[in-house]
Amino acid sequence: MLNVSTTGAALVGRTVPAFEPGTTVIIDCGNSLLRAAIARIVPGKEADTSYYGLQFVDPSPDVLEDLLSHANVAPRELLEQYWSNAS
Repeated sequence: MLNVSTTGAALVGRTVPAFEPGTTVIIDCGNSLLRAAIARIVPGKEADTSYYGLQFVDPSPDVLEDLLSHANVAPRELLEQYWSNAS
């Protein structure tokens, strides 16, 4: 996970050809599941890697609190660099 907030997250992962903006995905947060809609997909420099911008769908406060407490949130400058390098 590159970045996380109360409304969404930026992730880098394996490219999934079936994913497109608007696709709903389920994120396994350990003790609970979180639904998110893909808002943006940027191909990575590596052939099978993509950057995904996700918007959480009706997240419970407990799941968000747990996710935020364990997140290693990158500084905004680093996040912007990841997005720049992806395109």
